[in-house]
Amino acid sequence: MAIRIVRLGSPRARDEGLRIGTVRRPPRGVPKSEFASQDWYDVWYPNLAPSADLVNLQQRIWRADAFVMVVPEYNHGYPAALKFVIDSVQAHWQAKPVAFVAYGGHSGGVRAAEQLRQVFSGLHAVPVRDGVYFTQAWDRFDTGGRPRDGDASERAARRMLDQLAWYGHALRQARAAWPYPAG
Repeated sequence: MAIRIVRLGSPRARDEGLRIGTVRRPPRGVPKSEFASQDWYDVWYPNLAPSADLVNLQQRIWRADAFVMVVPEYNHGYPAALKFVIDSVQAHWQAKPVAFVAYGGHSGGVRAAEQLRQVFSGLHAVPVRDGVYFTQAWDRFDTGGRPRDGDASERAARRMLDQLAWYGHALRQARAAWPYPAG
């Protein structure tokens, strides 16, 4: 099946099939009954169009040099909503480092972080090796939200952030000198 991107409302090609509209709002002044006959679209899926919040997120990620993902482990993995956001941003992750702070039950979110390392590697991002993990997270923080094992968590965070800063600086210079050759 071939997919062709067309401008909605433009004349249809003779061999063109179903036209799917992904605009946020339907065209003004055109009755629903005439969307197809006026070459707008046959089916309307407004949820496929990015929201203003998603466009804003894409722009913020495009401008950033590095990322820290704070992720819970959910059923031995990461939440589906996070995957949706990651996939919605796509190429803006390329040649940028990402680090993980994860939390959960017995594994402390390690399984979620390890799965995300594979996801981000596939998106041409650079996962840093060290992270911060909180096992039994509900027992690991005091009432003020500070880790009970402050020194150990602080050392892990410092190591992770130092690596993230190093990669962020190095990859920013590399992207400026030579555009990343994504496939």
